[in-house]
Amino acid sequence: MQEEVLKLILLALEDGSALSRKVLVLFVVQRLASQYPQASKTAIGHVVQLLYRASCFKVGVYFDFLGITFPDCK
Repeated sequence: MQEEVLKLILLALEDGSALSRKVLVLFVVQRLASQYPQASKTAIGHVVQLLYRASCFKVGVYFDFLGITFPDCK
């Protein structure tokens, strides 16, 4: 499941668009729901947080939300 989560994060951010952390987590959870019913927002949120702490995301403030893009960690 971990590999699938990372692939989905890359898929969501590959076009360079900025997504909020919440939207990114919901995207991954929805895509995994049928294959992995144990995938939760909390678990996926922890993965996103770990990647963020490892400086894999470019984070900026866009309008009224925190935008996340995925520039270099592949």
